[in-house]
Amino acid sequence: VLSLERMNQIEQIDVQQRVAVAQAGVTLQALQEAVEAESLMFPLDLGARGSATIGGNAATNAGGNRVIRYGMMRERVLGLEAVLADGTVLSLYGAHGCMDGDAFYTLVENWGRLHRGEPVVQPVADQSLLPQPATLSAEELLRSVKAAGWYPVGWRQLFQTVWAAATGIGRRRSLPLHIGAGDLEQLRQAFNDRHGVRYGIHVILSALVAKMCIRLEGLAPETACSHITVTDLRGRIPGLPAGFAGNAVCNLTAGPFPAGSTLFEVAASVDAMLRKMFGDDGAGLGEFTALYFAAIAGRVPYLPINLSGMNSRRPTVFYVNDFLKLPLYGAEFGTGAPYAVLPHDLPDQVKIWPSPPDRPGADLYFTGHLARLVDSSDTAGLLADMLREYGVTLTV
Repeated sequence: VLSLERMNQIEQIDVQQRVAVAQAGVTLQALQEAVEAESLMFPLDLGARGSATIGGNAATNAGGNRVIRYGMMRERVLGLEAVLADGTVLSLYGAHGCMDGDAFYTLVENWGRLHRGEPVVQPVADQSLLPQPATLSAEELLRSVKAAGWYPVGWRQLFQTVWAAATGIGRRRSLPLHIGAGDLEQLRQAFNDRHGVRYGIHVILSALVAKMCIRLEGLAPETACSHITVTDLRGRIPGLPAGFAGNAVCNLTAGPFPAGSTLFEVAASVDAMLRKMFGDDGAGLGEFTALYFAAIAGRVPYLPINLSGMNSRRPTVFYVNDFLKLPLYGAEFGTGAPYAVLPHDLPDQVKIWPSPPDRPGADLYFTGHLARLVDSSDTAGLLADMLREYGVTLTV
């Protein structure tokens, strides 16, 4: 019998990546207590936590008291280092990285560049560059999120999320609505010329998507609506470079605005929110993210987005994730660029996705209850009518 009880050291706890490196003889209780000191939690739990070891848990694929919620032990194992009988050290590591779209698709693009023998910009993987949580007491934190207008997360919101997952509606995705690159540029110019502004494609498309959804749902003009932009923090807050590799996004809410608002009024609401956050060298964005990370660390049941309005059968909150600027078609390994890149299956309510290179432009995908509405309506006709109001004829 080989005993590993003297291999009882926890070598590393990476708080940002949520990864622990522990020797096989570390007891489950020791690991639980170590991560709890970092405001984290190790999901596996057993009655014999004081004597059961991590190596033993992995070898037997332990389930334990929370197995239904968190799964088996081997689902938690990312890597393994073992010494074979002949003295060979075998190291097996699964890829693990908490990445957003920018980091992932840049990684794939760089992979292709290296394959072709081309230089790449060295990614910055230092997770400590992310904004640090605001230092607040529990009472101060609760007052701060309430003052900021954040939304409570209770049983209703949890039920909506579980119901969407159980019924599959949360994974339902519509067929794409295509807007060609030429049509997008005509819309941008016509919109800005008519209203005397200089809005970008993201702001205009976001407003267009919100108004499309409002019309499809037939919301009363006085209904309060809002728009959520998935925002990249890179280069927008001090100390976080454009080449940061990790998860550096946050969700910013514009509104509320009445459902009867014009396309320009919705766009103005989105633009004003972004300018407020990005102004003063990202001071507003820095304060927002510091509070956001503090709320996560403090386990405060509040979010800056309205989950009830987003997950209802007739949504009044429109969550838009814009991928147009990401290098989705940069994965070229010497045999040509990809013909098409399919959208990921994360339940983003609305995705603005780059079209394949042979028909450049944007594809609009809708998820959940909005997908049901889009697929059962003449949404292409509605989109064409809305573009025609700005003198743009939708190219089919």
